[in-house]
Amino acid sequence: MALLLAGVSFNAHEIDRYKYPERFASGYGGSAEAARQSCREQAVEVFLEPLEQRLRVATYLGGSTACAVDIGIFPFVRQFAAVDPSWFASQPLSAVQTWLNEWLGSALFQHCMPKIPSDMPQPFPTLQDANQGFK
Repeated sequence: MALLLAGVSFNAHEIDRYKYPERFASGYGGSAEAARQSCREQAVEVFLEPLEQRLRVATYLGGSTACAVDIGIFPFVRQFAAVDPSWFASQPLSAVQTWLNEWLGSALFQHCMPKIPSDMPQPFPTLQDANQGFK
């Protein structure tokens, strides 16, 4: 649970600074790249390295089976990795990368996050849809 709290508190604040550094450049001497680099360094130190250490000894954050902490942290790691995929792939975070790729390829993720063309309107699901299993 401590990992989840660390991830949420760090990412809730920093993910926007990392994804959109130009919005926060004034706090970093006017440099969007300096803003992104600072956020990247903080993320590695405070968030990704602790995840790496944990995932080196267990497949999931809770041990041998996925738990709520995995599901709660996954979206933040996914967003962080998506900003600069080549940089993320080059980092010595093999356990985090394996964990992330497993979640990205999971049936759960594929079902919840299907690729839909942006110009294709989608009806908002209703309670009746939920009760019928989103057929």
